[in-house]
Amino acid sequence: MNSFYELSDSSVVRDTQMELLEGHWHESANEAVLCSVGQGQISDYTLYSLGVYDPEEMTKMAGRYACRSMVTVPETSGDFTYEDALICHSKLCPQQHVIRVHDESGTWTDMSKDDDYMKQRIDEGIDLRIVGVVKKARRRKRFISNRRRGVYLSSYT
Repeated sequence: MNSFYELSDSSVVRDTQMELLEGHWHESANEAVLCSVGQGQISDYTLYSLGVYDPEEMTKMAGRYACRSMVTVPETSGDFTYEDALICHSKLCPQQHVIRVHDESGTWTDMSKDDDYMKQRIDEGIDLRIVGVVKKARRRKRFISNRRRGVYLSSYT
């Protein structure tokens, strides 16, 4: 489950295509902004991926849907606020850290299924803080598709 995307460091892109709703723009590599959808709502998918809701429940629902089984969506409180977003924090493990490189053979191994390895890499990851909530600016017709709601990071992470 991924809701993390790179945000352009261009202030022109930022200022013309996004509107800051709460907080401030990122100023360092461990800061991110949360991108809302519609009229400023935070999607359930994003809340699951941030761990606000149990991510395991989302995984189960996706599995049931893929098998064309009945999917029951758990009741969520719906009262997640922008202020709640600004106290969110997470660990960021860059994708390249999921791979173990074997220098002697020039090969690599995907370690994403190795729980001990991933726990160590995540513990060593970047402590990421949400410092702002944004939405697509009204004056722009295109910027973030429905697949691009989520958390936006600086390109220098």
